Amino acid sequence: MTRRAIGWLLVLLLLVLLLWAWPAAANEPDLSLLGPPAVPTIVSVGFALLDLNEINERQETFEFETLITLRWQDDRQAFDPAEAGVQEKYYQGALHVAESFVGWWPQLGIENGAGQFEQRGRLLRIQPDGSIHYLYVLHATAERPLDLKAFPFDEQHLVVRMQVLGHRADQIVLRKLPDATGVVGQLLNIAGWDLKGISVEIEESDILHGYLLNQLVTRLHVEREPFHLVALVVIPLSLLVMLTWSVFWMDEESLSDRINISFIGILSVVA
Repeated sequence: MTRRAIGWLLVLLLLVLLLWAWPAAANEPDLSLLGPPAVPTIVSVGFALLDLNEINERQETFEFETLITLRWQDDRQAFDPAEAGVQEKYYQGALHVAESFVGWWPQLGIENGAGQFEQRGRLLRIQPDGSIHYLYVLHATAERPLDLKAFPFDEQHLVVRMQVLGHRADQIVLRKLPDATGVVGQLLNIAGWDLKGISVEIEESDILHGYLLNQLVTRLHVEREPFHLVALVVIPLSLLVMLTWSVFWMDEESLSDRINISFIGILSVVA
């Protein structure tokens, strides 16, 4: 291969590299938009309980589903409806939000989480003045020590502690959003439990020495429904125990019958 051919080959390779790098450089996001819009940034948070799926006494965990609503102001996202051609910008779905929206949004984590953490049904809306509404459904598991001294007539106070990841209390200030907080629907069905109330408060937590965080603390007051356990467990076991008492009134000579009844009662209770 001649030097001239090698030169043209190098020029061709250079052109290919330029054409490949040009779209990436043109679409590079504005890094100034990826941080919080102000210090501090006020974020209003709503916690609307959708379902309380399970309370696991053995592992001391509970599984829940809730609608999270976040609202904040970001003047950098303001736009002219006439130029944009829309009165409101919509980003719907996890893929659309992640790939199309260029900007910052608060990411909530659960301090007392226990593994499962799934977000779905995301919707991000931007108003012309730069106000942003972000909604998603959260399905997660949290842990909480349970007091079972009064079982099966016990009450439990389940707590979910949520915070914005990576930002101190002087950077992100959380506010409760009353119109997006509470219980969705009046017929929330929790197997074996009755929801007595829900409260949501903003508290300050010192998770590390000198590292203060704002936390959204949700408390669920639930009361166990004892009828199921009493009707299917306590009453049958009581009848079996009372059946074994009959051996004290049987004829003393029928020792084998007395032993059989005692063993049947013991095995039935154990089973």
